[in-house]
Amino acid sequence: MGLIWRNDNYAVRSATLPIAALLCCAVV
Repeated sequence: MGLIWRNDNYAVRSATLPIAALLCCAVV
């Protein structure tokens, strides 16, 4: 269970990072 949550959290982070970068670039 913990491993699945960990993988899911990593997937969410890896998907959120580029989105956050795009938002930062858009703001700047």
